[in-house]
Amino acid sequence: MIKKLIYNIEGKWLLFIFVIMLYGGLAFVDFFLFQETLLFFWDTFLQIIPIIIFVFFLMFLFNLFVSTDVLVKHLGSGEKIRGWIIAIVSGIVSSGPIYMWFPLLSDMREKGVHDTFLTTFLYSRAIKIPLLPMMVYYFGLAFTIIFTGYILIFSIINGIVVSFILKMKREVKEV
Repeated sequence: MIKKLIYNIEGKWLLFIFVIMLYGGLAFVDFFLFQETLLFFWDTFLQIIPIIIFVFFLMFLFNLFVSTDVLVKHLGSGEKIRGWIIAIVSGIVSSGPIYMWFPLLSDMREKGVHDTFLTTFLYSRAIKIPLLPMMVYYFGLAFTIIFTGYILIFSIINGIVVSFILKMKREVKEV
């Protein structure tokens, strides 16, 4: 009976239950450490929640007002500064699992979006805005800025390299 119940519960709920039990065990073994842990969590949560709300609001606005047609229009021809900016920003604010983006990106590629921008978009997804406050908290502002800058620079470099390789591959096929 219990085995069947546990089998039907999703993994995320099992993890949640396990963490609650772990904290319950900690409260039983060392109540002072349990209190400190909860206070640390609460303080961190209060510091980060306003930023997270702002970030989700920006992501909501972006998803509401930017359509695929607008992206295709600006990412379809040549390598313009606007295209780079759109690819980077849309990659940063995109959310959800990466495999959910593949059909959309494939459709955009068929409509004429340049491979450079698709690669830049995918690489820029490494920057997770909701996690930046945590990164600043644990590693400091200077580290976060430098690390994020490197991701942005290499997203552009990777876009150029992938586009170059695919162009060479097409030329070889034509010969």
